[in-house]
Amino acid sequence: MPRPQNQDYQSTKDVWLKEAALHIKDWHANLPSHHNEREQLLQKINHSPFIFPVKVSIYNTGSDPVTFLKWGTPFDANAAVSGVFEVCDTADGTVLPLDVLKMSRKLPASAEDLIEVAGGQVLDNMVELPGIQFQEGHDYSIVTKGIWHALWKEPLASVTESQLADLSGADRGEFRSNVALVKIG
Repeated sequence: MPRPQNQDYQSTKDVWLKEAALHIKDWHANLPSHHNEREQLLQKINHSPFIFPVKVSIYNTGSDPVTFLKWGTPFDANAAVSGVFEVCDTADGTVLPLDVLKMSRKLPASAEDLIEVAGGQVLDNMVELPGIQFQEGHDYSIVTKGIWHALWKEPLASVTESQLADLSGADRGEFRSNVALVKIG
């Protein structure tokens, strides 16, 4: 995968900007061209829960491995309902409502809650966003944003139980992906 351009990602923490970037892929929905089939599909989309898959990639632009706590990121098992995704109608900026659940986590985090990204490595994750009410003929933007709760500039095997208990030695900061465009119709 080619290295993302700087305009494709942002961060308030310089360390993360240098180490990795989030990237979500564009997706285009080509609805059936036959009017009757198209109308039936639109009714199905508008009147029933619609699952929308989003591919999220993280790219470690550095040469050294990094390890991060996946809670509250697009790599969290609950990412679809954790509030890290934002879907907007590009015509008027309206933010589409997404289900968000408040979650309690068992502390301290465990090694299973961490992800290592080797230097130069790309990791992908598919997140299925439920219940989005897209409208035919509209374009939408999707971004993922939130907070890295813990990011260590070391391999997963080097993160100790003590570091997990108090997140010591970890950086913390905001992340924001590039904007992916979705065309409906």
